[in-house]
Amino acid sequence: MKKVLLFSAAMLALSSCSNTDVLEEGNIQQTNAIGFQTLVNKESRALTNTSFKKFWVSGTYHKASQDANKVIVFDGVNVLKGNTEQGTSTGWGYSGTRYWIDGAIYNFYAYSCYNEPLTTYGRANLDETSKALNIAEFICDDHHQHDLVFAKATDIAGKATGNEAVKFSFKHILSKLNVTFVNEYPADYELTISDVKVSNVRNKGKFLGESEEWNKADVVRYPEITSTPVVSLNLKNATDGSITLKNTADVNESTGSTDWGYVIPFAYESSNVDIIFTLQVKNPLGDPIINKKIKGNWQPDWKPGYSYAYTVKLTGGESGLDPIIFGVNDWTEGDGWTAGAAPTITFSPVAGN
Repeated sequence: MKKVLLFSAAMLALSSCSNTDVLEEGNIQQTNAIGFQTLVNKESRALTNTSFKKFWVSGTYHKASQDANKVIVFDGVNVLKGNTEQGTSTGWGYSGTRYWIDGAIYNFYAYSCYNEPLTTYGRANLDETSKALNIAEFICDDHHQHDLVFAKATDIAGKATGNEAVKFSFKHILSKLNVTFVNEYPADYELTISDVKVSNVRNKGKFLGESEEWNKADVVRYPEITSTPVVSLNLKNATDGSITLKNTADVNESTGSTDWGYVIPFAYESSNVDIIFTLQVKNPLGDPIINKKIKGNWQPDWKPGYSYAYTVKLTGGESGLDPIIFGVNDWTEGDGWTAGAAPTITFSPVAGN
């Protein structure tokens, strides 16, 4: 089975925090509220500038030369689109206004899991030492398929007046993939592809906000099955879960694609990730000639914020069919002609000539 890997880019975001004692905030500027502004990459498919409505922000400040003594000022605060409580014009606001401190240095982190906070399928906490945001025990599998986005804005110096809104540029931190099937059977064959899945993937991981990377040692298969790892991601079609491809005079369905699925970015060390699907084929008379599971494997190198469109070309031979073929036996001596009996013909002169 041939597989053509087509790569295209995408981008988005995430964040959260844990409880820590909040120290006094010094001389608060009552008219200088901390506000937020967002930018979501236009190539986003799940969360767009239109559909992105909520994110959760954590943040700290510290005095100059005292970065080891960070004070938590935002602890997983929900920021909503359309909330202008802070009196800003950014279109994003939150409850319980915080204010800038002149001379303080601020670090902010934000995330959204498709407009929801992380609860059942992960934890967003500030690191005890660095106070950077980490996403721990994040699950990305058949039970949890949501776009995860992250942004940070760090080393911002607070001023007495004239502070601008904190501008978050959110990025996708998962990878996404789909599969397009190409019908290369002869005309009038009908193909049905179903139960498409990517098997043996790593589905649990930890994202480090300080480095903005997934910690390689924490990206695992969960639960771990030492004998036969079976963590799978089903890739369905938008309608009924199957893809039918026909190529007739009236219908030309030469390609069909699954929906997109999300995976944790990871560079696999061997070709142990599988694409598995069921293929049914009917010949031009409508008789079923194939009904079987087909599997291929490869070694992915999935990067955060990238989308991977895999192409699988389907032909009779690569689907397991035994094609009807023809050959020619070489002729024997004489190129296939058999010598017949041919007596010698003799002539005699005709009288008078």
